[in-house]
Amino acid sequence: MRKPLLILSAAAVLADPVVAADTFDIQHSRYRESDERVAVDFTNLKLSHEIGTDHTVTVNASYDAISGATPAWQAASPMYAVPDDVKHDADGQQLYGQAVDGRYLVRKVALTDTRKAASGTWAWRNARRDEWTVGAAHSREKDFLSNEVSLETRINHTAERNWVWLAGVARQWNETDTLAADFSTHRQSFAISSLTLGALVTLSRDSMLELRGYGARDRGFLSNHYQTVLRKQDDTLYLAADSRPRNRDSGGVKVRWMQAWTPTLGSQLSYRYYRDSWEMRSHTVEAQLTWQATPSVRISPSWRGYHQQAAFFYKPWKADEPAFGLRGYASNDDRLGKFDSHTVSLNGDWRFHPDWQLIAGATRYRQSTGLTANWLSVGVQYRF
Repeated sequence: MRKPLLILSAAAVLADPVVAADTFDIQHSRYRESDERVAVDFTNLKLSHEIGTDHTVTVNASYDAISGATPAWQAASPMYAVPDDVKHDADGQQLYGQAVDGRYLVRKVALTDTRKAASGTWAWRNARRDEWTVGAAHSREKDFLSNEVSLETRINHTAERNWVWLAGVARQWNETDTLAADFSTHRQSFAISSLTLGALVTLSRDSMLELRGYGARDRGFLSNHYQTVLRKQDDTLYLAADSRPRNRDSGGVKVRWMQAWTPTLGSQLSYRYYRDSWEMRSHTVEAQLTWQATPSVRISPSWRGYHQQAAFFYKPWKADEPAFGLRGYASNDDRLGKFDSHTVSLNGDWRFHPDWQLIAGATRYRQSTGLTANWLSVGVQYRF
């Protein structure tokens, strides 16, 4: 039976379990950044199974192959050890050394890694169709380990489900390898706690509005051990480690409006505001159309615009004076800088058999810093 488009659109975004079916998905994606920076090949397997009408179990497993290079400062010649009085003046900031000829260059540091990840959720619903979902995730790389647990709930304010309260909490524990001043490897940790509160409101038979507020608290080692910076005392430059505060509090709001214009055409428009204690601010606007071109073919183009303000301790490595002082936080990581970006995507699916569906997508990303990226994905879904 053909379902109203609004329900289909909401299900695609909100994973509404009411219209979910037992499915098995396999998908492969290729991500490539310009200038041969980062390349990722990603394969994901997903199994979703309903137990009666009140329980849904979902299991994911994925494998990433990551390669490429990231730009970072390096000494152009062998390095002297840092004098003890300079270490003392640096007040705990990590200094690697002083180039013999005093010259430093930005070079690409090669990276090759793999990531194995698994996650699962269990959702259950009561007689009022209120829903709770518990989840767990595990991810492992050569130099990084992550574990996460989460709990989400959807509480129906009325029996008609025209107003649904949304809430979620999550806790993530991470461990990463870092380099000490003598280039030996040490393991550091950091944790992320997050909270989301919101509501999903039915405005009319064809329109819905979602409001969310969110916050997160990061604690621990938050620096990037792949990145280096230059620090300066008088006229002497030293190669040093990327240094960031060990605490970050963040939060924001998101508003999303979903509208079914015709039985075969729907849209979503959303805005997201973010700010954190590192003085980063961002605005994100997204627009998406969903067109049921035929009973078996669905096409979904989308656009995403993003603007970000820089962290208070960021300085571009191309700056006229790229070196930082001997003390204080310091980073040349472009991801903490000011930039605008645009992302254009075209996704589609084709149900070529009652039990089989082909899913494909293409994405183009362009950043005001010159960075571009392409992302292609293709997969199949089996429904049983």
